[in-house]
Amino acid sequence: MSVNEKKSENNTAACKAVNSRIGGQAVMEGIMMRNDDRYAISVRKPDQNIETKVESTGSLANNKWLKIPIVRGVYSFISSLVTGISCLMFSATFFEEEEETVKKPLTKEEEEAKAKKKEKEDKLLITGTLIVAIALAVGIFMALPYFLMHLLERRVSQTWILSLFESIVRVVIFLVYIILISRMKDIQRTFMYHGAEHKCINCVEHGLPLNIENVMKSSRFHKRCGTSFLFFVVIVSAVFLMLIQAESHVTRLVIRLALIPVIAGVSYEIIRFAGSSNNKFVNLLSKPGLAIQNFTTREPDESMAEVAITAVEAVFDWRAFLKEKFGLDVPKWTCRQAAMNLSVEFRRAGVPEAYPAARAIVMYAVGASSLKEYAAVMNDVLTDTKRLEIEGLAKRRLNGEPVQYITGSADFYGRAFHVEPGVLIPRFDTENLVSRALELCSENDSVLDLCTGSGCIIVSLCCENKTLRGTGSDISDKALAAARKNAEKYSAGCAFVKSDLFENIDGKYDMIVSNPPYIRTADIQNLETEVKDHEPAAALDGGPDGLKYYRRIAAEAPAYLNAGGRLCLEIGFDQAEEVKQILEDTGFVRIEVSRDIAGNERVITCALPGEEETMEEPQTQEILPEEDDVR
Repeated sequence: MSVNEKKSENNTAACKAVNSRIGGQAVMEGIMMRNDDRYAISVRKPDQNIETKVESTGSLANNKWLKIPIVRGVYSFISSLVTGISCLMFSATFFEEEEETVKKPLTKEEEEAKAKKKEKEDKLLITGTLIVAIALAVGIFMALPYFLMHLLERRVSQTWILSLFESIVRVVIFLVYIILISRMKDIQRTFMYHGAEHKCINCVEHGLPLNIENVMKSSRFHKRCGTSFLFFVVIVSAVFLMLIQAESHVTRLVIRLALIPVIAGVSYEIIRFAGSSNNKFVNLLSKPGLAIQNFTTREPDESMAEVAITAVEAVFDWRAFLKEKFGLDVPKWTCRQAAMNLSVEFRRAGVPEAYPAARAIVMYAVGASSLKEYAAVMNDVLTDTKRLEIEGLAKRRLNGEPVQYITGSADFYGRAFHVEPGVLIPRFDTENLVSRALELCSENDSVLDLCTGSGCIIVSLCCENKTLRGTGSDISDKALAAARKNAEKYSAGCAFVKSDLFENIDGKYDMIVSNPPYIRTADIQNLETEVKDHEPAAALDGGPDGLKYYRRIAAEAPAYLNAGGRLCLEIGFDQAEEVKQILEDTGFVRIEVSRDIAGNERVITCALPGEEETMEEPQTQEILPEEDDVR
């Protein structure tokens, strides 16, 4: 954070809000932000990515009629309705249920015809929805209060009392409507996005740099809110209808309908003025609308703030605004500065390997797949969108998610392997297993990798020794998909089988390698948060004593190894003696233990007795059959 940013934070309380002229609306899992003649819709899709669309409403700058007070309010009201419905429909498209039937691919002409048809249908739907919305609003907030007033007319003759009653009923209906919809679960998430929209606007209008931290600490209440506008509509309509009287019921209804655009225009001018003024009277006038926002806004989470920031940055240059209105020059980040800032934040939070994690996140965001590529772009200035993306990724790391899952990549034996949640992350320790296996294997050997996970072991072996014929097995479909992807990436030529150890394995191999689950069940809860809360438990849990899979492998491997075949296993730092005993009891020979760079016993290797060794044992056993023959 720069000195200017800190200064801005310290002076926030003293800063008076400056109208930025931007406004917005919450949509389904997203936000629309509008600035002059442009608006952006940002939606958090089911895959958690943010989709943003920028559209134009047509410029008002050259239309002198639409600059006239009241008239511009009427236009703004209608335009906001149309744009709002369109944005709601756009956001809903990401959450439509997928069709069960698979349709054949369309030709280019069919795609174009389908797009035109959909555009026409959307326009009709928007028009229909707009008509229904206006009809319902008129019916609930105009016709119903008038009908109730008409019932009272039989007992009360004073016109002003009847008008006052009608106005009070209208206010009550409005408040009851707001309270009822605020209790709907589906609407509550929309109201959280509504709160994020307000927080974003308040953030920049109070002179704060637009980032998630500043947005989250900003107020969710705003004087230019649509809720306040609707409240003013109710109050202005009450004043108008009390001042304009008529005897005929038909005339009264006509007047009420005719006044709708005028009421909307006047209400727009009031809220426009309120949003630009810090006058005590104006602030007092705004308090009822702000109070109602307790129902129509909720505190958002950081992911919602990210969506709101994305929408703002698509149509509004907040840096230029802060510089012009507050004299605040917010520097843009370079890739290198972003990595350094993140590493400082990670260290404060106790994140292990802070700088490598920060650099990996920045590299992932800018698409640099190697340190060489990163060096070429490290001094490039990040766009606001990229900076925001990096902030979002950093939050995931701060919440304990492994950086390898965030970036989808883990380095192993000089290669970048694809990993994702549900796939065990390759460790540096396991490189010892690969090195030892390479020392023991010969050209054209067949190698089986049990519990292959991401395929890092078998792919590395086949890449280092291209004559090897490799097979990987795993019980996890997700792990096998990642392994196949990695094998294809490096042209390793490996085959993969879904199997619980040897369950679906055919044939015999010259070597079997494995990094099986070997952590004691009771010890898993003592692991780092990144491991115990995020990596697959099935790839970690080796049973009560951590030796469950070693026993199974030792017992079953002889049936799948050629004579003299090798078995190479990774082990826990304190398991060498126990695993060695298991292998000896099973009949394996030439058992050796290798240490890792830290001096820990990490790899154990052994062999199935060869042909000569196999021959010696039967000779001693054949004495008995010969004696039987003599008898």
